[in-house]
Amino acid sequence: MMMQKRPARLVTCGVLGVVMAGAVAGLAACGGVVAGSAGSQQTPAATGSPGQQAALCANAGHLDRMVVSLSGVLSSTHVHQVLPGGVTIRDPAKVQAVASALCALPAMPHGVVSCPADFGGSYRFAFSAAGQGFPPVVARSTGCRSVSGLGPTRLAPAAFWTLLHKELGTGQQANGSGGPAAP
Repeated sequence: MMMQKRPARLVTCGVLGVVMAGAVAGLAACGGVVAGSAGSQQTPAATGSPGQQAALCANAGHLDRMVVSLSGVLSSTHVHQVLPGGVTIRDPAKVQAVASALCALPAMPHGVVSCPADFGGSYRFAFSAAGQGFPPVVARSTGCRSVSGLGPTRLAPAAFWTLLHKELGTGQQANGSGGPAAP
């Protein structure tokens, strides 16, 4: 009788150990990143030389077209139903408002930054003025909610997401954490 209980107890302890190790690893992934490191969410799609990146902000008042597309976790939310394959905005006032808001975002602080879980959702912005395109800008809506493609990585607070949804006409308000509201 003693022999049967011992293997069952070892299996139970082993399963609990694996579950605990997984939980600790999962929580560690939500911890923090060092700003400016590979973990600071620089997105390959947001490329361009520093001069090209600065040109977008220098020309923000002349922009007349913006294409916004979604990727990652956002594609399963109701925002994706409004912007299924991306949307083109040709209203210069709306385009310039979004570009100016992006250019005014604060830089990501240096050092260790504690961020919520990053589920990979992002908005990709492609701006143009009089047919001249600029390098894309990517705003991540999860994790640290960073913005890349405008030089140093920037942070997007709740006010930015509220403005973005207003200008896109999605009618969605930002939640208290700074990103899009849950469906």
